[in-house]
Amino acid sequence: MSGAREYREYVVAALLHDVGKLIRRAKLCSGEGAKRHVEHSVEFVEMLSNVLRKAGLDVDLVKRLVERHHEGGFGIAPYDRAAAPERMPGDEDSGRGLAIPGRGEHQIPLLVYGPEGEELYVPPCPLPDTLDEAEALKPCRGANCLPPEAVCACYKKAYSELMRLAGELDKLELSYPQLVETLIHVLKTTTIFVPAAVYGVEKPDTSLFAHSILAAALASTGGEFVLASIDVGRIQEYIARARTVMWAMSILRGRSLRITLLQKLAARRLIEEVNKILGGDVVTHANILIDTGGEVLLILPKIEGLDKIAEKIEEELLEESEGQLALYINFTGPYKLEDIAKFRDIATAHFRSNIERKLRFRLFPKLTQLKEANARSQHGAYKFHNHTCEFCGRPAKIEKVEREGAGESMELCPHCKEEFHIGLAARNLRAVIITKDLDLEKIRVAGCSLSKMKALGFDVVYAGGDCDPAQLAFLARGGALYAVNTRRFIAGAPGTAYGFIYTNQHIPKDEFGPASLQEIEELKAAAAFVKLDANAMGARKSRALERPTLLITFSTAVSMAYELYPALLADTSRYRERVYVIYSGGDDGILAGDLSALGYVAKVAEYAEAWGFHTAIGVKIGPYNYPVYYAFTETEERLEEAKELDRRSSIAVLAEIPTPWGRPKTAVYVDAKTLWDIYNRAESQELVYEDKELDRASRIIYAKLLELRKAAELCGENDLAARRTAAKALIELGYFINRRGDEATRIMEITSLPADPAQFAKFYAPLLKCDRQKLPALVAELNKGIVTINLLHLKSKSRVSRSPTS
Repeated sequence: MSGAREYREYVVAALLHDVGKLIRRAKLCSGEGAKRHVEHSVEFVEMLSNVLRKAGLDVDLVKRLVERHHEGGFGIAPYDRAAAPERMPGDEDSGRGLAIPGRGEHQIPLLVYGPEGEELYVPPCPLPDTLDEAEALKPCRGANCLPPEAVCACYKKAYSELMRLAGELDKLELSYPQLVETLIHVLKTTTIFVPAAVYGVEKPDTSLFAHSILAAALASTGGEFVLASIDVGRIQEYIARARTVMWAMSILRGRSLRITLLQKLAARRLIEEVNKILGGDVVTHANILIDTGGEVLLILPKIEGLDKIAEKIEEELLEESEGQLALYINFTGPYKLEDIAKFRDIATAHFRSNIERKLRFRLFPKLTQLKEANARSQHGAYKFHNHTCEFCGRPAKIEKVEREGAGESMELCPHCKEEFHIGLAARNLRAVIITKDLDLEKIRVAGCSLSKMKALGFDVVYAGGDCDPAQLAFLARGGALYAVNTRRFIAGAPGTAYGFIYTNQHIPKDEFGPASLQEIEELKAAAAFVKLDANAMGARKSRALERPTLLITFSTAVSMAYELYPALLADTSRYRERVYVIYSGGDDGILAGDLSALGYVAKVAEYAEAWGFHTAIGVKIGPYNYPVYYAFTETEERLEEAKELDRRSSIAVLAEIPTPWGRPKTAVYVDAKTLWDIYNRAESQELVYEDKELDRASRIIYAKLLELRKAAELCGENDLAARRTAAKALIELGYFINRRGDEATRIMEITSLPADPAQFAKFYAPLLKCDRQKLPALVAELNKGIVTINLLHLKSKSRVSRSPTS
């Protein structure tokens, strides 16, 4: 890198040097005259000249760096090459053969890798704003699965969005760090699914955004860097620490939002502390490669004292959270620029170092840092309290908190109180502000519900309700304003960084704020508690470690599948008032609601399958006032069982049947697609359980199917007992069907299992013979029938409980 202050021009030039590829391809799609991508990139810099100059940049130098970014060792050329190890020599518009033969450069989509290297192609559209757009972004299999006209339509849409956002950006007056942060979100919105190179590569598997952000991060380091990561720890314990149901969803949502923002605050704080040592604004958001799912990965310049910075930030959070949450900040290196080509080795060593760091981690800060340590508390590090919080149950200084207009109150600790108010404010969450020294008590914004959280030296304001995020820009002056789940994120106020976050934090609301779980009418019959987690993420991530650009794209795929799409889905009329998203981070999720929560999670799993992810799902169906902690425990156990059953499919474990034969349990499970079909069937069928004969028929058939399912578990351990148990259950089931006629036949037809006893011998032969090859398919059919009757029973009971005659 050149002079000490020119890092700014280097970073911005690295971010913008290839944006002309999107512009060129969009123009080719429109039949317009297209120049070399370098020329289009220079023109784009000129388009932003106003905001660049106001941020203190030399626009002519930025243009020169962009124009010459292919020239040997000049300017950003070394960083461009280092950020593109997948390229063969030469990547001009007239370079080597195209990555997909028979197509033009403007007709080639982005390749992302599924499990075991499966090739999935994504159209180069901008990030979605609606559920329909998210559905249209589903990857498909095979290089020619997307027709050229579909690829072109996305290129034109991404170009149009780029021009709109650039026009809004150029009107602003921003500092250099604010400019970089906003520009990164502009590029992420429009180029995350655009291939960086379609010439001179074997596969078009590097996104333009991933390449640009890596080049910019390397450019800020001057050629020698360290790899840094931030992990938020103790998340599961923190989320599950809940003792009651009143206000639970509001507090848990606030808790989830705290965790979501905590990693962003930690990254900001780390950037601040590093820049203090460097004596400038060298490190910006351009140094953050990944920020999703409880994990942040950064490339930083080589400096002394990083360990002390890490310890300082870690201990500050421990003190603020009184040991409830932890940050693990780790550094490895330094490395030379050419070492980025060995990223797998670097990253593997770094993640191994992360594990060692966690093993050495203290769950309490040093005593010397605390003003009021008390020897009676654990390690003498935290204050001792005589009272306990009604919600989380921990000893704390408590305060009576009332829900305005609802006539309810609880005694809460400061954290739960803060999270309760965040949950209230964040219904229909519209924006998040990160700033400092904001006195929210004096601020009112029409239509907005605002609540503040303090952490790591920052004030975080959550804004919900019926307000326009643009109205909040004045509050974020000097900080950042993030719109939620939308690509329309730039407001017109100066002095503020603009961006967006994806967070699936949906919760229903009533006139007083977020509704409680018991306020869903259908829960008089049953509530569904659900936990989901992606399978085999370690293996998927391992493949992505081949190059940092693959890792960035992989992280975006996770966010699309488990954060953005689920958030857009939760806001549809089918789920808006019926599903509570308790926690969502990366590929993890916890939710509750009426039985529609099952349809919701099945739909999420189906979408994730398109991105190559298989989802394990654990379900607990119980009363609405089932203790949250126990619901979390049981769903976690069932989720782990789903993983054990099959990691190559999306499996939902819905029940565990005790067995009398020494086995601890028999799992009742279905795949996600079957769960979706069953839920839809339960929605459309009308089994009116005021009809006692029909009710009795369903219960008897249900019991016999359970006996058959238990018998299947005996095969392989005691074949004779299995066959006897199955034969007895089938004889009794056949007798009942013949005797009860219409009621029994109707139930059997709904389950899709044979309703004619004459078909039993053939259909159930794998069980009657304990045929281990054919038995799994029969078990799947039995599971489907059991779950179908159960859901139909629960749905019908809920209808009866709401009827005027009940």
